[in-house]
Amino acid sequence: MSETLLDFIAAQPFASPNAQARIDIVFIHGLGGDRVMTWTHGTPRDDGFWPKWLADDLSEANIWTVGYDSGLFAKALTGEGPSLSDRATVLMDYLIASELGQRNIAFVTHSLGGLIVKQMLRKCADSGNAKRTRFLDSVKGVAFLGTPHQGASLAATVNSILGLIVSKNVKDLCIGNDALIDLNDWFRTKSAIYGMQVASYYETYNTKGLRIVDQITANPGVLGCDPIAVEGDHISMCKPSSRQAPVYVGVRAFLRDLISSCPPSPPAGSQTQGNGPTTMPPTPTQLAAPTTDGFHAYAPAKRTEQEVAPDIQDDYDIYTNIAAEDRRTLAQKMAAAGRGSQIGVAEHSKERFMKALRRHIAQPSAITRYTKVMAAVERRFSRWVEPAILDGAPKLAIDHLVQDHVIDPIVAQHQTPGAELSEAIVDGALYYLTGNCHIRWDNGQA
Repeated sequence: MSETLLDFIAAQPFASPNAQARIDIVFIHGLGGDRVMTWTHGTPRDDGFWPKWLADDLSEANIWTVGYDSGLFAKALTGEGPSLSDRATVLMDYLIASELGQRNIAFVTHSLGGLIVKQMLRKCADSGNAKRTRFLDSVKGVAFLGTPHQGASLAATVNSILGLIVSKNVKDLCIGNDALIDLNDWFRTKSAIYGMQVASYYETYNTKGLRIVDQITANPGVLGCDPIAVEGDHISMCKPSSRQAPVYVGVRAFLRDLISSCPPSPPAGSQTQGNGPTTMPPTPTQLAAPTTDGFHAYAPAKRTEQEVAPDIQDDYDIYTNIAAEDRRTLAQKMAAAGRGSQIGVAEHSKERFMKALRRHIAQPSAITRYTKVMAAVERRFSRWVEPAILDGAPKLAIDHLVQDHVIDPIVAQHQTPGAELSEAIVDGALYYLTGNCHIRWDNGQA
């Protein structure tokens, strides 16, 4: 393939895009792939092309696949050809010129295709161009399949899969690379500000002896996005064998949720732009409806860095990401502390707190208050509870310390008229921080 191509995937032969669709869904492949075979189990004649399945199942969506010369992109990884940034620019301008972004849009990506999409969205945000800004505003969500958000052994990967001797450009895209970390930090923050939903999947099998993207590298660090395992290697994970395959069912459910959050397109005769009716997506402010969950009822407000104090923003970013020094799951941490019987309650509390935080993600006053609560929980736990754990204190004594020196003081401190703070919220913050590895319940000897 020598040029970028965009294909519309119709539910019926010779059908054209639905002008009243609520969303455009665009598939972006990675290295060594193309716009058809990346998403096909067997051959297209075998009905193994799952973008077509989505066209059948999601009547309110237009399905598209984008193809580009991944061989030419791969040359950038040997020191020649367009870079990741160049490819993102080409894709951005091509999609906008093709009038995608006139309605809500979502992406399904594989491997480095996910990095291209993130870089493309960043270029839109950094641009003063009105069309690019509108395109970014229209993005509702991204499903990442095997995307190395936090780096991967790409040098060995490209050499193994594509048979290329890679350049320093690829070797720089390894775990811990500053540019890749910076891109993911940007996406993690901005996806929350713009109200994007994110799903991430990782392979469970090796590809030519290598695990290219695992549970850790597949984690974009986005609140509410826990990477999901797929039974397959890096190449087969995006080729579900049937409509009952878990990865297909999961991605379809994710996209259905996005569609349900999109307003209907205006009827024929409404204001148009280009070749069809324009449906502008709701802004983050419009999406943030007031809710009450026992914590506070906040007025809608768009979250921006200017509205959240820098120190609060820094703390929020730290607490909503998994700490590097301890990558165990919440269940593993509780089991190591001899608290296996509390795993169910702990996971439920963590999930409840995470959902409450997510509901208020666009509200600066809520983000500030939640962050202060998390900071207080971490500070008091490390001061009063952790020393007792390290000394081998019995569980009952530790429970009393948690109640007396963490939960009760924080509830009392943060009570204000009309903004009551429940013990359940503080308890949820405690387990949320445990899950993100900022609090530990074991002394390292269990």
